[in-house]
Amino acid sequence: MSDIAYDWIALGVAAILFVILAFLKRKKNAGFTTRVLLATAFGIILGIAFNGHTDYVGAVGSIWSNAITALVVPLLLFSIISSITNLGESMRLKSIGAKTVFFLLLNTD
Repeated sequence: MSDIAYDWIALGVAAILFVILAFLKRKKNAGFTTRVLLATAFGIILGIAFNGHTDYVGAVGSIWSNAITALVVPLLLFSIISSITNLGESMRLKSIGAKTVFFLLLNTD
């Protein structure tokens, strides 16, 4: 079989695994932790089984990762802005601002 066929088969198997995870959520009421651990195991097994033939699955994963990034960054920004506007006292704002700057400087390279 050609490499493209293996890529399509890997994408089909990944889609079937997603359906299994969705079934576990809806019908079996599986918890989030259980589904994350199963998805991790499925991903490892898929990666080992289709070693080097996961281009299409990787493309879907990149799109998903970029979509999550596009959603999380604005949510964090507006959450920080909302928290700052709800503080009220200027002394408390200075204290939290100083701590924030300290921890940002501590964590950056």
